[in-house]
Amino acid sequence: MHILFVFRSHYPEIKGGVDTQLVNLIGELGHEYKVTLFVPSPWQVNRWQQEEVGNVTLLRKRLRLPWDVNQPWRGWLAAAWEIPQTLASLYVYCRKYGVDVVHIFTLQRYHFYFRLLAKLGGPPYVVTGVGSDFLKFPLHKPELAGQLRKILEDATALTAVAPQVADGLAEKLPMLAKPTVVMNGLSAAYLPTPIPPHPPLPHPYFVMVGDIDSNKSPHVVVQAWQLLKNRIPHLHLMLVAMEPVDQPDVDYYGELLATIRQEGLGERVHFLFGLERATTVAVMKNSMGVIMASRSEGMPYTLLECGLLKRPAILSRIRPFTDLLVDERDALLFAVGDAAALADRVEQIAQNPELAQALSQNLHAIVSNRLSARQMAKGYVEVYQRVVNR
Repeated sequence: MHILFVFRSHYPEIKGGVDTQLVNLIGELGHEYKVTLFVPSPWQVNRWQQEEVGNVTLLRKRLRLPWDVNQPWRGWLAAAWEIPQTLASLYVYCRKYGVDVVHIFTLQRYHFYFRLLAKLGGPPYVVTGVGSDFLKFPLHKPELAGQLRKILEDATALTAVAPQVADGLAEKLPMLAKPTVVMNGLSAAYLPTPIPPHPPLPHPYFVMVGDIDSNKSPHVVVQAWQLLKNRIPHLHLMLVAMEPVDQPDVDYYGELLATIRQEGLGERVHFLFGLERATTVAVMKNSMGVIMASRSEGMPYTLLECGLLKRPAILSRIRPFTDLLVDERDALLFAVGDAAALADRVEQIAQNPELAQALSQNLHAIVSNRLSARQMAKGYVEVYQRVVNR
């Protein structure tokens, strides 16, 4: 079987959850199946690029849209010239190399190319929802929502990385078949060797890994550190993220910095921007625990990494955490937005090494036994076989 993945990836580098998913999935499938990764590329990449990275073929090409609000004539020219050329190149590649199924991650408008490709006799396609891409449908403008809905309607199969993601799409678009759940998986073989940061970080510390935005809720964690300032005077917090660039996130970051300054937390709360993957793993491995205060999640790889690294986790009480874990056995949970409850949970782990060790071991067992890369790959192969045999 030949699978063509489609995602704006940094492969073989890892710069996000879907990159982690692809590295693990390709690592497992590449032993038995042919794998191609198509990377929709920036505007400047207007020619077909192909290279081999290990046993994976990487394809790069921009996927130009047939509409341009600011300059409509450019959209018309794209529709008349570049789109047919790109479709022809995709069709020829799929026929020449025997692509059996296309697997799309994080639904985007430019995925209409693969909808048209299937209609022209190319391979069928599968769409996987990782979280916000499925759950944001009520927030899209009607025109965009309609375009995305057509891509989903013509997919041969839909999958989701966690049950609540599948439930969310089924609730918002009941006319579609409910997605098959294939849980994210991670194996230690695909974790990089930890490289400690330089200069060394102050100890002891907890770590939060995620975007600086209102959904991930680092402001709740900072509020908890304000409450802990006198209770555990020397406890630090590391916020590992990419530096915000979108305006709402930049504004949010500015408000967060103002709070840190006003509360006198500048020497205890630290932002670590743009770390290499191996350094992020080292920061997590050497922490007292990992905090996730999110308002919503798909199936975050930060949790899986926390489990394999044998670190205790403190998590907001949301799905998928409540589906997967038992509070005070596998992790410590707290109500969304409740900084006081989070502070209490941090204090529990900081002052009780036996509890921290028990939580770490139980979470490690869950990730190892139920959320491995091999199990994820097996789930997707079953989907591919159903698609190909239809």
